[in-house]
Amino acid sequence: DTDGSLIWHTMMAVARVGLLVLFLLSLSLGMTYKPSSIAQISEPLVSPHLVTKLDLSNLKLKASDLLTTRVDLYNSTTTLLLSNNPLATLPDGLLARILPKLHTLIAHNISMGELNAKALDQLTQLTRLELSNNPLTTVHGDAFAANHLTMLRLDHCGLETLPLAVRNETSLLLLNLSSNDLTQLDLRHLNQLTSLELSLNPLIAIDDNAFVANPNLTGLWLEGCGLQQFPSAIRQLTLLQHLDLSENQLTQLTNANLRNMPQLRVLNIRSNAIRSFSGDTYVNNQQLQHLDMSFLPGPAVPLNLFDPLFRLEQLRCAGKALDSTTFQDRHFHNLTRLQLLDLRFQLASASFVASWSQSFAKRHPDLSSLRIEAMLLTILPEGIIHMTKLRSITLAFNSLTSFPLLPKNNYTDLNLAGNPIVRVPSG
Repeated sequence: DTDGSLIWHTMMAVARVGLLVLFLLSLSLGMTYKPSSIAQISEPLVSPHLVTKLDLSNLKLKASDLLTTRVDLYNSTTTLLLSNNPLATLPDGLLARILPKLHTLIAHNISMGELNAKALDQLTQLTRLELSNNPLTTVHGDAFAANHLTMLRLDHCGLETLPLAVRNETSLLLLNLSSNDLTQLDLRHLNQLTSLELSLNPLIAIDDNAFVANPNLTGLWLEGCGLQQFPSAIRQLTLLQHLDLSENQLTQLTNANLRNMPQLRVLNIRSNAIRSFSGDTYVNNQQLQHLDMSFLPGPAVPLNLFDPLFRLEQLRCAGKALDSTTFQDRHFHNLTRLQLLDLRFQLASASFVASWSQSFAKRHPDLSSLRIEAMLLTILPEGIIHMTKLRSITLAFNSLTSFPLLPKNNYTDLNLAGNPIVRVPSG
């Protein structure tokens, strides 16, 4: 009995220590609480003082509910989610009074048409603000005067001009203004910006000095902006690592456009009107790891175009990106680190793919994802059987009549849809 009692007390002591450790961890790490109803805000199922992330999204909250519920119980909260509620507005100064430690506010799609000067007043610790998908017709000039924002999302807000409050928020590092109606930029005071998303704005053309005050930009997204020429303003951004110019109307891409971007790692020029490349286009971009030049109108590609890109890991050339007369094994000789190769819809290049041999597989030992769909292939290239790291292969909509012989790998994706396969191996 004595031994049993000792064991029991020991177990209880260990349990108490475990609970204490969990309590201390909850204090240091905090917890997320998402009420399932408005009533559970005032009658929480957890200790509100332990909550650091309060998720009130999708509760059909109105602005008046913020005044009548006990949101103030969660005064340790640093992150508040209000998305997908019909709030229409943020009551003046309320958030600062009830959640003084707030540093992140996410309020997508709350039907807010106006952000007034006092809505975020006294939230001196607020650094991250996301207000996407709100019909913001008015953003007052002093809307962020009390804040020190480093991240701001105002995408899908119907903005026609850049609000003064944004232009004056000099602490911004990340700014997302995509999917608005902006035609001009004024970023002269945002000299700390490192990431700028402007995709799907009708910019058409960008002023030569548009980014003079933003030398620290490392990421720039300009997808679908109606650009007809490579903006010369981009050439000044020597620290760029990610550049997206897809879905525009560019007709040229030259070494002069890219030579001042030696740190570029991701380049997307998909779906432009580029018809030719010179052999030195990428000669100054040896850090490039991801390149998407899909769906271009059939340009001829010099044999040495990819030679400088020995660090390239992903190459997407779907559609008519490579001319059939120049698409040869030689194009890929230096791409020994390639992990993903996308040649979908390359009808003219089917003969090249069919010629892949064991030597092609040996030159690309890390290839794990291969997309060669809709290329009128009748047989699978011999070289594929030697690709031992292949985990994803898309062979859809070819002309394969029998199940292809593939390397015995653990596939995460194997797509043979749309092939007239009549023979399937047994077992």
